[in-house]
Parts: sequence; structure tokens; C-alpha cells
Amino acid sequence: MHRRARGITHRLLFATALLFTGAIACDAQQPDIAGSEYRAAVTSLEARVTANSGDIESRRSLVRALLELGRYDDAEAVATAGGPALLRLRGVAQHARGRRAEAAASFQQSIASHASDSASARLELALLHLEQ
Repeated sequence: MHRRARGITHRLLFATALLFTGAIACDAQQPDIAGSEYRAAVTSLEARVTANSGDIESRRSLVRALLELGRYDDAEAVATAGGPALLRLRGVAQHARGRRAEAAASFQQSIASHASDSASARLELALLHLEQ
């Protein structure tokens, strides 16, 4: 099997195993946003976060919307301000920018802090190592 195809197969098997063991939690709170609605969602979520900086779910949704729009620096800044609960998403933004070492550190910090999405951080870290 070609090396790249083997890598993809390994990632799919690993992800499937995590899904079936329940290691990945589904986030039903993420808003259903499509296409051009991301920009409107960002505006709305920015207002909510500004009004209540402690609203982690709004901040999490804002980071996800920024990631979808390719606004990685903004996503990283919002995730960083969110503290330990958003370390995994900060790592996702760093990885998207090609800053692998920083992304790995963020994933490891998420795991160490026992964040609610630390199982997903384990998966992200494993996938990051598989890419090497």
C-alpha cells in the first residue's frame, strides 16, 4: 500500500476506534451554520463574548466559526483568552498555521488540564504525530 494511503487508513482506523469507544464526545451545542452564515455568526458571537467574557460556549462557537472562515490568528487569540477550556481549539488554529510544536503543546496542555474535550485533544495530538 502506498505510504500516504496507509497513513490515511491509520488515521481513519484510529478515529473510528475512538468514536466507538466513546472517547470523542459529540458537541450538540455547536450551532448549525452554513456558508455565508459564518460571517453573521461571527458578528453575533463576538457581541455575546464581548457582553459576557465568561461565556465559554459562545467563545467556543466563535473560535469554530473563525476556523471555518480561515481566520486562524483571530481564532487562536479568542481561544487563548478562553483559558484551559479552549486549549484544544487553540492547538487546531496553531496547526492550521503550520505551527506544529505549538499545536502539540496546546494539545498536551488540554490533556493535562482534563478539559472537557481532552479526549479530542488526544486524537489531535496522535494525528499530529502521524503526520511526521
